[in-house]
Amino acid sequence: MKAAAILFVGLVLTGCATTQSDLSARQDTHQQNPHQMVGVWQGWLITPDGFTEIRLEIRDDASFELGGEWGIQSTGNLITADRRVWFEGSRGWRGTLRLAGGPDGAVLKFELDDRLERATLRLVSR
Repeated sequence: MKAAAILFVGLVLTGCATTQSDLSARQDTHQQNPHQMVGVWQGWLITPDGFTEIRLEIRDDASFELGGEWGIQSTGNLITADRRVWFEGSRGWRGTLRLAGGPDGAVLKFELDDRLERATLRLVSR
């Protein structure tokens, strides 16, 4: 009986792991669309030195405006290439955006090219 319980738990955990990796693989190959990202997003930018709150407004014309504490400020455009959405902005702000599901709805994953700074943003308004 005990062996059957252990086997059952092992199968459940394996199934969950497979499902999670399948979801990750599908998200990575899913075509990202900047028009689905339109709105005002807010969250915490994580840096090697700490974190700071940022706000990202994405417009219908695929332009964006980024602002935050400590003088964070950039404007630019979103570009779709290689099934990803790239942001290219003033003051050296360049990286990728990825729309993903979260426990409370959609989240926007924000990552700079240097991969040292990233954020998970939540939709504030459309």
